[in-house]
Amino acid sequence: MLRASALAGVGLAGMRGAALLAQEAATPTAAPPAPDGPFTLPELTYAFDALVPSIDAMTMEIHHDRHHQAYVDNLNRAVAD
Repeated sequence: MLRASALAGVGLAGMRGAALLAQEAATPTAAPPAPDGPFTLPELTYAFDALVPSIDAMTMEIHHDRHHQAYVDNLNRAVAD
């Protein structure tokens, strides 16, 4: 009997926690501020060859300086429009 009532108490506590989480999720929050630019791509905090042998230095340089920079450039264009 003690075990059954303990399990029932645990179940009720779990339901109460779930109800609080649901209430928190339903509570409206303020919208985040609108992004403004221009955005910049920060320099890497490590050398391009720091991840060798997993990723070679040339791949890191291309990914950061060209690929990632293109995303930042396009973001700035989108925000400006």
